[in-house]
Amino acid sequence: MRSFQDMGRLLQERGLKVQHREEAFPDIAAEVLRELAPHQAFKALEPVEWLYGT
Repeated sequence: MRSFQDMGRLLQERGLKVQHREEAFPDIAAEVLRELAPHQAFKALEPVEWLYGT
């Protein structure tokens, strides 16, 4: 679940830089998704494993 934590941290940091303006969010989110590319490292069962602590 590390990638989700990293995404949240980056969104928070970058949103703060633009005073959390709503109109800036789509561009910031797209930028973060391009940088981290979570779809390339995502394991389908990772959220379930995290949820159940296995």
